Amino acid sequence: MTAWHATGFGTERSMLGNQPIVVLTDAARQRRLRIALHGAVVLDFEVDLDGVSHDFSAGYREAADIVARPGSRYAI
Repeated sequence: MTAWHATGFGTERSMLGNQPIVVLTDAARQRRLRIALHGAVVLDFEVDLDGVSHDFSAGYREAADIVARPGSRYAI
């Protein structure tokens, strides 16, 4: 279930394997950010530019990666 807030962002709880994650969506600007709750790990930051999706992160791809490491490998 997606909740939409006055800020224009949607929030959704989801899972990556056995790991709970949060998905933040900005539909107006065509952006999506997925964050694992364990360690506040950024999984991916996707932006659509000219109809093409770009992932600006090299986050973890599987639940086992999240558990095996103490924190995020993604930084701004």
